[in-house]
Amino acid sequence: MKHNDDPYRLSAKDKNLEGFEAALPGWFAVAFTSDLVRGKPFESALSGQTVAVFRDDAGNPVVLDAHCSHMGVKFTSGGRIVNGNVECPFHGFQFDKDGKCVKGYEGCKLPKNNKVKSYPAVERDGVIFAFFGEGEPWEFIEKRKSPRGKTWNRGVSQYRRVSLHGQQLHENTPDSGHFARVHGLEVLENSELTINKHVLTQYYAVRPFGLPKFLEDMRVKVNVTLVGLGYADTIVETPFFTSRTRIMTTQVTSTVTDIRLWVQVEKPRVFPRWMVTSLLGRQFFNETRQDVNILSEARFVEKPRLADGDGEILKFRKWAQQFHDVAAEKRRSLPVVG
Repeated sequence: MKHNDDPYRLSAKDKNLEGFEAALPGWFAVAFTSDLVRGKPFESALSGQTVAVFRDDAGNPVVLDAHCSHMGVKFTSGGRIVNGNVECPFHGFQFDKDGKCVKGYEGCKLPKNNKVKSYPAVERDGVIFAFFGEGEPWEFIEKRKSPRGKTWNRGVSQYRRVSLHGQQLHENTPDSGHFARVHGLEVLENSELTINKHVLTQYYAVRPFGLPKFLEDMRVKVNVTLVGLGYADTIVETPFFTSRTRIMTTQVTSTVTDIRLWVQVEKPRVFPRWMVTSLLGRQFFNETRQDVNILSEARFVEKPRLADGDGEILKFRKWAQQFHDVAAEKRRSLPVVG
């Protein structure tokens, strides 16, 4: 990666992201299913927090604060999973799926209220998500079906830690102005953003430049569903195949983001599915890398001087602000230490 060998090298001030929050509310990807190794907790980030991810004795995903409430030791620094509980590697305290301490070292009396924070977790299509925020978790979107009713294959996935805020990447949804220059796409149709509380949707039709004459009338239909500032689920329909791409982001800090990408394909009309999956995955990962490499060096412009073809960026930002407002209010309510 050209610009992201050290994702921590630029500060919020450098990138003009001082008003951006890390502790955003919502559902965020914390692991691929394949990341979890039996008997060991997996370390991840969740809205600026470090968390431990594992399975309980029933096989359900569990997400807890990564640090033991006894002495602050990180569970992922050599801890293990015992009978569905995570065990601290230092003193052996064990915590269950709800974060309650259920066992200590031999001969000790368990401290009162010895708990670590637990987060609601679900597993969908090979990804484990955790909810960060107060109150009842939002309803998570159900598995998206292929428009033709066929099944998706397993697909290909990728993980990266990059130097930007997740909102900057998700802002590409309405930013149709960069499609031609960066991705080689002509925009044929562009719908208005549709907003329903924490869910935003948009449809557009595009066509790649440079197609042979017999494909000049081809339209690629794109339907994007964005759930909060952490989960973009997109269905792409072409005359030859239909694919599903997911961009899942969670904040490590306000300027560093974990990105998980996934590409799936239904059975193509013409080409072998493995071939389409491989080519699409490579293209999607490369195009996301292009965006990231550009945005990682960008300074956020609060009041951009928009052109006619830029899309509804300000409407998107107004929608996104609700998540920052919740996070900022929570931060202001915390007691001042020192």
